[in-house]
Amino acid sequence: MSLNYPSLITNRLNLRAFTLFDVDELCSLAGDRRISDMCLNIPHPYLPETGSNWISDHSTAFNEKKAVIFAVCQKNGGKLVGACGMELEFSDKRGELGYWIGHPYQGNGYATEAVLETLRYGFTYLFLHRITATSISWNSSSAHVLEKAGFQKEGLLRRHVLKNGAFADLIMWGILRDEFADE
Repeated sequence: MSLNYPSLITNRLNLRAFTLFDVDELCSLAGDRRISDMCLNIPHPYLPETGSNWISDHSTAFNEKKAVIFAVCQKNGGKLVGACGMELEFSDKRGELGYWIGHPYQGNGYATEAVLETLRYGFTYLFLHRITATSISWNSSSAHVLEKAGFQKEGLLRRHVLKNGAFADLIMWGILRDEFADE
């Protein structure tokens, strides 16, 4: 992993670089069908090779300023609970946020906490102007996280993705640096 890969600390979480030691737990959490059903880029089944390849790509993507992906871990004990990160487009000072929290850890506010810290990092340290996100129309929990973080609904892509044999709408979200309330 890159020597300058950031680590972010919140009240309850440590957002750090993934390592290959995380593969087993990553596969256990991301391999849950309830996670892949709500996420655009998580396949089912989620195989160890998929996890290893994904983690191995992070350092290069970070060094090339294309993405920053964090392992979301409990601060006490270091247990992996999910992932949060951004694909980056520095020419436009823009990032696209993505995140998920493993099913056993949902409902604890971890997603909101990780998203807020990732936004803070994007606006304060990467000097991004705008951060976007998408949510599948049936994922009301993700919509709630984005609303709590200050995102505004910007549009709807009708029947945009094929999930489980059916086309689903994608909700488009965005937040600008001057709209972010860094509390």
